Amino acid sequence: MRIAAVGAGRMGRGIALAFAYAGHDVALVDLKVRNNWNELRAEAMAEMQASLAMLAELGAMPADAVARVMARIKPYAHGEASVLRDAEIVFEAVPETLEAKRDAFARICELAAPEAVLASTTSTILVTDLVPLVTRSETLAATFEFFNTSSSTKIGQSTRSASASASDGRESMLIGCPSRSIQITA
Repeated sequence: MRIAAVGAGRMGRGIALAFAYAGHDVALVDLKVRNNWNELRAEAMAEMQASLAMLAELGAMPADAVARVMARIKPYAHGEASVLRDAEIVFEAVPETLEAKRDAFARICELAAPEAVLASTTSTILVTDLVPLVTRSETLAATFEFFNTSSSTKIGQSTRSASASASDGRESMLIGCPSRSIQITA
């Protein structure tokens, strides 16, 4: 499964870690034009590496798995955002303002594949307020609130839009939209 996390801040990094830890390839995409992208990329990769190293030190994952998990995460700058075309699921993880969400979804809808499932990580904006921001609302599956973005934590809350499928009750997320449903086991 090819995942994209749009927003290279704390939430985007946590999503990238969680899905890479579960064995998925993840594009970590920053949509902002930045003069300091190389610094941000290095900071993001170092932070994620440190989180995984801590898990390994605690015995929560094998030490030799750290490099494999990190190899699944590829960071991309604003000018490389066309990589969103390859994602099957795109998580929006930008700051909690309607303006930031609007700008992100405009770019995501422009670049993501038509069949890609779109999701937001918002915890303060209702999914009904997000639907008008998406030019193809039938693929806006849900919003996800990650209570802890640690790759070892499986706690999350899903608020599905009217078009999304119900969860199957297993330790997985079922992301559904009219065109298809995708089960992601973490």
